[in-house]
Amino acid sequence: MVENGICRPSNSSWSSPIHLVPKSRNEWRICGDYRRLNTVTEPDRYPLPHIQDFSSELHGKVIFRKIALKRAYHQIPVEQSVIPKTAVITPIDIRFIAGSDNFIGDAFSRIGEIQIPNEVDYAAIAEAQRPDKELEELRKNSSLSFKTIEFPGSNLPLYCDVSTGQIDRHTKSPIGQYPSPSGRFRHVNLDIVGPLPICSGFTYLLTCVDRFTRWPEAFPLQNQSASTVAEVFFQDGFPDSEYRRR
Repeated sequence: MVENGICRPSNSSWSSPIHLVPKSRNEWRICGDYRRLNTVTEPDRYPLPHIQDFSSELHGKVIFRKIALKRAYHQIPVEQSVIPKTAVITPIDIRFIAGSDNFIGDAFSRIGEIQIPNEVDYAAIAEAQRPDKELEELRKNSSLSFKTIEFPGSNLPLYCDVSTGQIDRHTKSPIGQYPSPSGRFRHVNLDIVGPLPICSGFTYLLTCVDRFTRWPEAFPLQNQSASTVAEVFFQDGFPDSEYRRR
């Protein structure tokens, strides 16, 4: 066994017996008997670590982060001819642009000089309407209804078109009329089953079968009156015809 490398010479003060156990295939298995050694051995026991105890040990300590060192010491080798191709430059920088070429800065500098009137100058509009020949032509030959209206801040009246004072829809279409059916449904087969034993207030059962798809539906009814059947039948709606790809 020493020659085969299975065991080696030892100077230990303790030795355990070895047993040879036969196997089912006419082989031997070496088994060490360590029962006496286990009885006198004191196992090492350590408490499980807790995250709060770990954080308390970090109090007052100086922490160094070593993740960034990966980029310094773990570098991927690059061929010498390819290194110049990896050069980069950031386009975000500060450059001086002359005032005549800086359109954005010039526009922002003129915002304070832009004056927008807060109120409409009705007097100026009235003065502009007086010599307007197109306005006189519209008053005489068009269907527009011009009236003179006085606005505060102006001594001259303004001509305004009041023919479109109401722009919302003020007409209502008549109630639609639907012709009464002259025959039974051609695409749906209806039948009423009952009377049945009362269950949750229902006594009858309305069955509907689509003749095109052969799809059945059943609805409970409290009675078999025409109004009840029509209300249940048209609750979800049934198409007049269906077309499906097969």
